[in-house]
Amino acid sequence: MKKFILFFIFLFFLYGCKESQKLPQNHLGIGQPSTQRTQSNTNEETNLIDLKLKPSIGKEYTFKNEFSQNITQQIDTLTVETQNTQVLVYSLKPISAFNDSILFQVNFKRIQQKIVSPLFTIEVNTSKTGKNLSPLEVFFSSIIGKNFGLIVNIASKKVEIIGFDSVLNKVIENISKRKEFSSIDRNMLFQISNSFFNPGELRKSFEKLFEIYPSKKISLGEVWDYDKEVFEPIPAKISNSFLLKKVVDDSLFVSQNTKINFLKGKQNVNEPKISEFIGNQSGEFVVSRISGLVIKSNMFQQINFVYTLPASPQTNNREVNVTTKIKSNFSLRLQ
Repeated sequence: MKKFILFFIFLFFLYGCKESQKLPQNHLGIGQPSTQRTQSNTNEETNLIDLKLKPSIGKEYTFKNEFSQNITQQIDTLTVETQNTQVLVYSLKPISAFNDSILFQVNFKRIQQKIVSPLFTIEVNTSKTGKNLSPLEVFFSSIIGKNFGLIVNIASKKVEIIGFDSVLNKVIENISKRKEFSSIDRNMLFQISNSFFNPGELRKSFEKLFEIYPSKKISLGEVWDYDKEVFEPIPAKISNSFLLKKVVDDSLFVSQNTKINFLKGKQNVNEPKISEFIGNQSGEFVVSRISGLVIKSNMFQQINFVYTLPASPQTNNREVNVTTKIKSNFSLRLQ
């Protein structure tokens, strides 16, 4: 059961996607004389805002990401509650821009996490010093200060991680020489590292930072949509709707509303079967008009679903329905 709880803890926080994008049609000026339409278009063009990623090359941007999550699972008559909190401080430093892509250097500054459930408790804080560090804290602390690359394609919003595999390899090579890891097989260390810092999942988490940009210039009060489909860990269609609410000096205030719908018929045969699924997310971003980077955001997410565990010795050889409710809060701030 521990496996399933951990699986759902990171369910949507580390989502990735295949994506498509659409923008609403602009009907301003229809039915007006050509001279008025030309003037209207001129005024409209003047007031349009180019919400685009354009950070300063060589400048380091440090972010603090805070995450809290409550998970309630009803398994027959048993109720299991899990609390997960995380603080992640990292920097993004644009190194170069080429074609439609920007290369960032990523550096983790601090990691703090606590997961509490009736089955287990995990607590990690890389700010701790001394000899009484847990093995997981040793592993996390070994990642602090290491650099790797992140390529962001502005047009497609595709994100590519560069060099993180080699970072993990060096970390595992170094910590495997320590006494506390001497009895742990190296392959097991790789499995543990992939559970917490899987390169593919890491890429998906960064991808979420760059989904808000429209494909054209927008005006105040305009809405644009961004839809995507995900197939792991659960197949779903995610429909995002963004609204440019207001502009204050060089800050753009953008609201987001998201509907998450399960894609039926796309489940893997040997995995828990999902019979019900619904989710939504809402919040607001503050985006720098100069750099295009998100400088502050607050997001709230709620997901309810029911899945069935297949018959096994752990379930007394019968199918078991598990009702799961997840409430999550995300906040991001440029420091």
